[in-house]
Amino acid sequence: MADFAVDIDFWVFEIGVNAIPADTRNKRTYEEWSQWQDQPVAGETFEEWKRQRKFEKGCAVITGKIWRGKYKGKYLCAIDLDNKEGIKELLSHFGDGYTIEMLAEKTIVEWHPDNPNKIHVYYIVEKPLSKKSGIGIFFDNNTNKEDIPAIEVKSEGKHGIMYCSSSPHKDGYNYEIIGTRVPAVLNAEQSIELEYRINRIYAKYTSKPESENLKVSIENLFKPDFEIYKDHNRSETLMRIMESLIQRLKGIYTEEKIKELSQEWNQKHCKPPLDTDKFEYQWKCAKGFLGDKKEDIIPSNRDNDDKDEKRQSQKQNSLHTSIH
Repeated sequence: MADFAVDIDFWVFEIGVNAIPADTRNKRTYEEWSQWQDQPVAGETFEEWKRQRKFEKGCAVITGKIWRGKYKGKYLCAIDLDNKEGIKELLSHFGDGYTIEMLAEKTIVEWHPDNPNKIHVYYIVEKPLSKKSGIGIFFDNNTNKEDIPAIEVKSEGKHGIMYCSSSPHKDGYNYEIIGTRVPAVLNAEQSIELEYRINRIYAKYTSKPESENLKVSIENLFKPDFEIYKDHNRSETLMRIMESLIQRLKGIYTEEKIKELSQEWNQKHCKPPLDTDKFEYQWKCAKGFLGDKKEDIIPSNRDNDDKDEKRQSQKQNSLHTSIH
């Protein structure tokens, strides 16, 4: 059985996250991994695991807080894509003709070669992205599951582990990083834009339908008796309201007034309303995406030492060209 020490050290010392022994073919860990979400694995413990060859069957990394190294204090975010439709939806937000290989030049992307329609995309972010589980809750049994993007976002929370390179996959091949081994580091605004784009994918497929397989129209969202409940995508629905109000009322009302109207909608139609922090976050997402935003959400990992010059250059490009 292969010794994965080199790649395990990469995740622990280069990226800075916790890594724990796992049987990755059977997707199980040998440790109760949740205990390591809120504290670092001690160096002596990690070295003892290696001496005991506990990583022989694979490794799992815990997403979320980074505990050591140059990214300390930031967060590892993983986007887990398990089918062709999920990959297509993610890449579509980076521009026409964008490929996995192009993305793998910008940030860490891994797959197992026997199935290129299953990939992991990793980013370093200033604040954790919201956890996202699978899509499909509003589709009936006749829906082809391959038509629904298989996508999860793991940043913090109870589903925050990833079976990673170069561990074996149950299908036989090992996970491997296919491009750069340097992750893209997203600032707060870039993280918001990335999360917004992921939210749009979820909203496309999971907004509560008015009738079979139909998303609620924007007109119906403004009806006095419309209500949306917890676990039915309140955040994405509120963001649609914010976008609509900004687009229709910009130049007529002040930004403060439009924001006030959005809050009134939140208080009246969301059951329960989103709290202040979540409301403010959705407002930033909606305003930033609709505004004249030019900043690259996948910064080149080769340009980290020249951020000011890069940022100035990006301001001269359109959003369409700046996101890839």
